[in-house]
Amino acid sequence: MGLCGAGEFAHGGNDLTDPLNFPDFWRERIGATPPVGYLLRSAFAERWIRFHALPEAKRYAQTRGERETIIRRAGAIAGQVLGSEAACWLVANEHVEPGAEASLTLSLDGGHVLDLAFGWREAGAQQEDGEWRCYARQCIWRPGAFDLLLARIADGREHGLLWVDRDSCNVFAPYDGGFDVIAGDPADALALADRFGDWRSARPDGL
Repeated sequence: MGLCGAGEFAHGGNDLTDPLNFPDFWRERIGATPPVGYLLRSAFAERWIRFHALPEAKRYAQTRGERETIIRRAGAIAGQVLGSEAACWLVANEHVEPGAEASLTLSLDGGHVLDLAFGWREAGAQQEDGEWRCYARQCIWRPGAFDLLLARIADGREHGLLWVDRDSCNVFAPYDGGFDVIAGDPADALALADRFGDWRSARPDGL
């Protein structure tokens, strides 16, 4: 996979005023892999680890207690991966059809508005397949600040979001069923696996 199929960023047309803008940050600190959980999992397999949101790998909450468990686990894992009061990028991806007008912003529940950063296509995709557009905005990760967004992700109502720490480049990528993490190095991934071992999959592939 590569950004726009050639390892190059296609900027969305907006001039991000922050000197540390997201396209530059991602290209320089992460590389050509688009900021999508399953692509990062493949590219950084030795640093990837997955945790389940509910016991016995249950995917969706059915009770208030289960919803609280998901938010509690999300907060505990993100607290270790990102830290408290951590400067992060909140990132989302949206697929668009060919010729679709580029929206310069993407609004998420909870009042979070992200800026268009760049477009990308999966390897082998043609222009008629459309493209993905990546949106990002700097934020501060703190306990409780993103609970509404996390709940919507857990319910399958938001997709393809992740947080990446600006300093460590650790990635926290929740999905409906669990949380993917890309740690700074394999040792950090092992430490997380040990700390939250009860929340891991018993499968050999870790899924």
